[in-house]
Amino acid sequence: MTQLLIALGAIGLAASAGGSENLSGPIFYRQDWEEGRLDTSHWGAQCDNLPLTPPYVGTRGSFKVQRETVGQGRWAARFDLPSHGTKATACEVIHNRTLDIGRDDYYALSVLFPHGWREPGDQPNSFWGMVIAQFNYQLITGPPVGLFAHRRYVNLVIGSGYFDGYATRWYTGNGVARGNLPRLYAIPRPLKLGSWHQLIVRVHWSADSDGAVDVWHRLRSKRRWKQTVRFRGKPTVQWTSSKPAVSEMRTWDKLGGYRGVSSHPASIWHDGYCRAAKFRAAQSCLS
Repeated sequence: MTQLLIALGAIGLAASAGGSENLSGPIFYRQDWEEGRLDTSHWGAQCDNLPLTPPYVGTRGSFKVQRETVGQGRWAARFDLPSHGTKATACEVIHNRTLDIGRDDYYALSVLFPHGWREPGDQPNSFWGMVIAQFNYQLITGPPVGLFAHRRYVNLVIGSGYFDGYATRWYTGNGVARGNLPRLYAIPRPLKLGSWHQLIVRVHWSADSDGAVDVWHRLRSKRRWKQTVRFRGKPTVQWTSSKPAVSEMRTWDKLGGYRGVSSHPASIWHDGYCRAAKFRAAQSCLS
């Protein structure tokens, strides 16, 4: 599906595309929010207070670039999700890209979970928590690689391989659900609230057994990174009988919040996002 480009005027996200250089490698996209607006030449939105880019799922929350709570610089993004008794709730910004099989991407991002953060969904069908980042979402099922937040930890979830209309071939499991691969914790318990968590996620995109994912985590106040995920030996993309995984497939990177049915509202903050070719280049997006 072709992404709709949305002209929003004064609300937006600072975006930089196609090759700003770092000494250690190119930065493909950098979203530091420092212009205080969503630059829709590179991003779309799936939030109720902004013109929506389809597909629409559940009930949408609101997005704003604000100064009150920031991870770096002057601005950060806040995503607010309403409560709803029967539908999923979500608010995400999206970037159109290609699948790029055979390439490595290093994603950097900062995320803050506020004091009082609790399990994002409180119904049995909301076991999966809140998706806070979806990498290379192919519009087949859930993301092939994603970050799923819970009350005490953040899972790195992989749902890859052939999609048979019900499930992908390989699944790491999330929350109370178990897949056929071990659970992976991008941020192990206990999840510190009220502090900025910084993550670097490296993915080698592959439809074969050379797929790989690594995750490094630290609190913004710390200098040292701790590697929390090292995954090898399975695909990191999805395909169907009618939709093969090819490098030129149009996909989305998504950032924000997406959760199941919940009786309470929820908020989450993002800052310092970029996608780069090397670890040091991604790290340079975080301060």
